[in-house]
Amino acid sequence: MGGEDGVFCLPCGSGGREMFMLFLRECRKALYRVYKQYNYKALRKMIAFLQ
Repeated sequence: MGGEDGVFCLPCGSGGREMFMLFLRECRKALYRVYKQYNYKALRKMIAFLQ
């Protein structure tokens, strides 16, 4: 019963796991960057509103 497993285990060779972890780390970094930028913009809007 390798139907569902086949989808996840395509790159399960030697460096598949490392590549996947690297991919996750890059996604997390990009998300964090967007999150920080969004917070920064919201903060500036609030400061401009208060002044």
